[in-house]
Amino acid sequence: MEFPDTRATLLLRLRDPRDAEAWSTFESLYAGVITAVARRRGLQAADAEDIAQDVFTRIAGYAQKIRGTHPDAQFRTFVHRLIRQSIIDRHRREARHSPGITETDDWEARSVDCKTRSVDSETRNARSGTRNAPLRHRETLDSICIQQIDDSIDWHYRRETFRWAAKLVQREFRAQSWNAFAETALKGRDPAAVAKELNMSVGAIYIARSRVLQRLRERVQQIDPDFSPPEESSP
Repeated sequence: MEFPDTRATLLLRLRDPRDAEAWSTFESLYAGVITAVARRRGLQAADAEDIAQDVFTRIAGYAQKIRGTHPDAQFRTFVHRLIRQSIIDRHRREARHSPGITETDDWEARSVDCKTRSVDSETRNARSGTRNAPLRHRETLDSICIQQIDDSIDWHYRRETFRWAAKLVQREFRAQSWNAFAETALKGRDPAAVAKELNMSVGAIYIARSRVLQRLRERVQQIDPDFSPPEESSP
């Protein structure tokens, strides 16, 4: 399986629900993103999979509305917003069906990393029972969680894009060249030690790493011109 020529090409191809290759590519990029973010927000594996299927179904309907040779430049933003909202909606739906648990309680219990370290005045009012405070408290948590969920979606998207590109690029290189790249660039090992293991010169290690990196950049740019590598740890 290959990347489409550009992200725009992929979006145009998604208009056809019978284009199995385009949908396979898209789902490969986003299935891991959705499940990882949902699980990080405290949802069970089955819930995460349900969210993924719901997101793909809604995207299929949206994709069919794309017209012309210049598809919506904000498609990625739309997809990320849809993932975020689906996760939030699932939390709230579960809270409504859990006796004695309010939406605010559920949001706090399941998304503790979404809270600020310092409690602002609205939060204090919420805990003291001030009128309308629970709503303000929930809104405070929502605004914090929305940003953190967005950051998490973006991080996992970049990771999955890199992984997908790496799978394709690995096929284009001899095992020795790929291992020279993986051991030094991905694992951070000393080039001299890797050179000894692979029976290569240190110079050859650097050349192989450079070639693989260049090809990875080209592949990633095909699917997302705005791509930047993910940080080491997820937000």
